Parts: sequence; structure tokens; C-alpha cells
Amino acid sequence: NKLNKLQPSAQRCFHINKMPFVSTLIPRFILFALCKPKGTPLRYCQLEIPGQKNTPQQSQIQKTKRQNEALRGRQVYTVHASTAVSKAEVDGDESESEEKEIYNYFSQIEVMVDAVRIDVSHLDAYNRLFDIAPDASSSSIAIGYAHAIYFPLLPYLVSMDEFPVSPLGLTLIGTELSLYEPLSTRHCYEITTSLTQIRGCKKGVEIDLTTNVYVQVANNATRLVYCSVQTLLSPDRGKMQRCKQNERNDAVSTKRRDAWKIEFDPKHSGNRHNIVTQTQVNVRADIGLRYGNIIGDASPYHMNRWSAMMMGYWQPIVHGMWSLQKCLAEIEKIYASHTSLNPNQRPLFLQTYPLRVVCSYKRPLSMPSTVQLISNYYAHTNDYLTFALVSDDQDTPYVFGSIVPESFNG
Repeated sequence: NKLNKLQPSAQRCFHINKMPFVSTLIPRFILFALCKPKGTPLRYCQLEIPGQKNTPQQSQIQKTKRQNEALRGRQVYTVHASTAVSKAEVDGDESESEEKEIYNYFSQIEVMVDAVRIDVSHLDAYNRLFDIAPDASSSSIAIGYAHAIYFPLLPYLVSMDEFPVSPLGLTLIGTELSLYEPLSTRHCYEITTSLTQIRGCKKGVEIDLTTNVYVQVANNATRLVYCSVQTLLSPDRGKMQRCKQNERNDAVSTKRRDAWKIEFDPKHSGNRHNIVTQTQVNVRADIGLRYGNIIGDASPYHMNRWSAMMMGYWQPIVHGMWSLQKCLAEIEKIYASHTSLNPNQRPLFLQTYPLRVVCSYKRPLSMPSTVQLISNYYAHTNDYLTFALVSDDQDTPYVFGSIVPESFNG
């Protein structure tokens, strides 16, 4: 009752001195897993109703959200609307076209930590996990490495009183990464993670957690170098059952779910000028434990079979961000080792900035397993690339994604 009666403030920013230890948050996780709702936010969260006049507090929340970056005097890059790639393009699923209810009245909470430096030994361990060559200056800091730095802020935010749903059952369903310049071990960074949006959907509630990484420059100023939007699903059991039942009874849904295969069919007329590649990826049984040790994630979903069974899975599943970084690392290897795939000998698009990566996670990927990584490189149209991580028989998709360079202006 106390949580449901919370009055959300316009903006609450929690400044912490150092990255938290995830293990210290376990008691709060257990407490809020028992007393917070799943699939629906706390009752004080309100939907935005068309034509409804906002209360003064609601108006102040929206005003503060708009002015937050401007008041802090930060340099912000804009996106070309014509070239930006949305989750709907990547997903290939009818669920992305549904109308979703937007909650605009909730606590705008943010966690900030500054004076963050990259630990070289930590970076080396990350590179070894993905077989990234440490002597390649442009690729020694992988695109997904920033997630390994700021990950402790995510459970810290989720375990706060103001977070509107239970941390139990939260599932990563989408990631958007915007990189404006490469990270460096020489720089000092400021990192903020905030709850930016809540949406009601047909499976429960979607929550966006936005993480911005700023490089600290002269005169106490900062410059945005990296932005990540992690979309989490808090599933509602009743909605999930109805959704599965509707999909089984709908023949159109089955046809739409297979539409993604056209994108990666080399014989399709739309791909006659593209480069379609395929490579095998082996997912080892200990990947979840090794990746979890690096980023600090001790979730039972990823540890071993017995802990995964306690959470409702027959096998442990890999981290979504591991899947994304593995795809990016393999794609970079493919185009770096085969000069015929890059006939103009231009810098590989994964090494040019600004860069945007959009990813949608379709199904949990069990460990161990063998999967196929398929990529479709639009070599004649501004280096646009799509990729998919699918089962060995190419019937079940696990990850869809796209990479778009030079789609920002600063």
C-alpha cells in the first residue's frame, strides 16, 4: 500500500560515488519481487489519455524531462528521421505495430556515477571472451563493452522504491545502441541510467531504461559519446496466455513470423546486389557464467541448469547482450578476413562513427547450442547491414538486428 501511494516527483537524480555491487542488492530484489506487481505498474502510474488536462505535477514532470539535457549543458546529437532504423523494421513481427498505452505520470528516476575509467584488465577479459584482437586499435574496445561497465546501474535502478514493477521476470526484448565516438582507456566518463518510458502492451508492460555515457572534457564540461536504450518486458500471466492462444489460432501470424526469411534469402530479387553471408556460432555451456562474471550479473537464468530450472527454464539461457556482441564480433571478423566482401577496401562500417545498432530478442537461446549467424550487407546503399541469429535448421530466430553508420549528424 505504501508503494502504491507514492507521489512521483518531477525528477529524482541519485548521485553515487562508485559502481554498486550487485550482490548487495539481492535483499531488495527479493522484497520487491514479493510486494510489487508483475505485468502492470504500481497504481500511482497513470496513462496519458487524449484530451485530458494534465495536473500541475504531470506538466512539471514533462517539462523537466524535456529540459533535462539542456539544463545540464550537454552536447546532444540528433538523428536523421529518414535513415533511422526502428525496432519494427528489425523485428518483422506484428506485435511491434500494435498501439501501446503510454504512461506519462510516474517517477522520473536517474542514477549517476562519475569519474569512471576503463580497467584494462577488465577490458582484456572481455576481449578474450569474444576473441577480439587486442592489437587492433579501432576494434580493441568492442561496441558492447560499455554495457559491461554500466551494468551494475541497471539492477540498482530496478531495485529502487520508485521503480514501478517487480524485478522478478523482467526480460530483455530490445536494445538500441548509438555510438558517437569510440571509447578510450585514456578518458574519464560520467554515466547516467534513467527510467524513461513505460508502455502497456498486449503481453504486459514494457519499460525503457536509457543509459548515457559522457566523456569528461575541459572546464567540467561533458560530451555524449554513447547511448543505450534497453527495453524490458514485465510479463502479465493472463495477457501472455491470451497472446499465445491468439497466435495459435491465427494463420496470418504464422505467415508473418516466417517473413524474415526473405530478408536473408540470397536468391530473392531484392538481394541480388547485396552480400549475404552465413557462419556457424557455437554457444558453450559456460558462456553464461563467464559473461556474468565479467559484467557482474549473477542472475540464475544464466548460471547453470539447476538454477535455470528454479526460474522456469529447462536449460540456462545466454545473456541478450552477449548474443548481440557475439553477432557484431563475428560480422567484423567476416568482413575483415574476406577482402572479396569489401572490394572497395573502405574502412569497415563497424569502425566508423557515428553508428547505430538496433536489436530485437525473439526467443531465449539455451546453452549449449549451435546456431547460425546470417547477415545481409547492402554494399551499394550506404553500408546498411541486417543480421539474424537463428537455429541450426534456420527455422527458429533468436535475434534480429541492423547496423546503420553515418545516420547521425552532430
